[in-house]
Amino acid sequence: MIGKQIFKISLQPNIGDREDFSVRIIGPGETDYTFPLALTRTILAIWQEDNPKNAAEFLVKNIFDVIGTASAPPEEGFWFDSYNSAKTLRETANSIRNKGIQSFTKVRLENSFVQLIGADLFKQKKHLDDFFVNKYGFEFFRSFDDAFEDSQAIEDLSTPAKDNAHFLYRVCILSGFIDHINVRLPKENKQNKSLKAFKNWLLNEVKEDKLEKLTRTFQMVKNLRKQYPIHEHFDISPEGIRQIRREISEARKYFNLTLDYERDWLNVFEVFKKSLISIEEELKN
Repeated sequence: MIGKQIFKISLQPNIGDREDFSVRIIGPGETDYTFPLALTRTILAIWQEDNPKNAAEFLVKNIFDVIGTASAPPEEGFWFDSYNSAKTLRETANSIRNKGIQSFTKVRLENSFVQLIGADLFKQKKHLDDFFVNKYGFEFFRSFDDAFEDSQAIEDLSTPAKDNAHFLYRVCILSGFIDHINVRLPKENKQNKSLKAFKNWLLNEVKEDKLEKLTRTFQMVKNLRKQYPIHEHFDISPEGIRQIRREISEARKYFNLTLDYERDWLNVFEVFKKSLISIEEELKN
């Protein structure tokens, strides 16, 4: 390499549960590239890294040791999270060196699986938002900016769940959808969470038995979410026996889960998407 290479890494305003950086690579020669890099707080906790900027700089140096500067890095930049990174920062850097950067690029996947799964859910979300704006004057969901980036969520939702951890990670994304329901009565108690507030609002629109049917999938997703963190997975019976919580068993039965994680994820996803469709169809009447 001829000439000196300079890394300039700037922390960006916080959006969601991650640390975002703007990375500029200057040199050697006339090289001058700028791209984003994101580290989720989940992966920083797993790595036990308390200085995100140092971690970002370490990763950038390893990335460019692999790809060089002859061509520009992807404009979308790089993303590091629990689903694509190793257990330590150094092991993740080794993965970059051994396997390349593909697992960490933020280029949106455009294969048929993505189009069928992740993008399809966001299309349905927009459809429901538009319906609510036209009929009620507000969107069904508030912005996800404080939770995740839409394009990254599309990728994550679309990737097959290879094990229980990846399955639960995707359930957490759906739980995030529910947490961002924007539908509540004007005088709703601000302490009430989004699902309860939506149920209270819905009572003015449908009968109680219909309300239960329309919101049951949301509740079952929330029940599955109790498996993460793991300390909410079990109860202790009066006899001192550890047992899976009733809510989780109920949700597993509702979604017909079998421990075939890829199939299980598709089951949960399809039922969730249909629940959004059902809400719109019911409220059209």
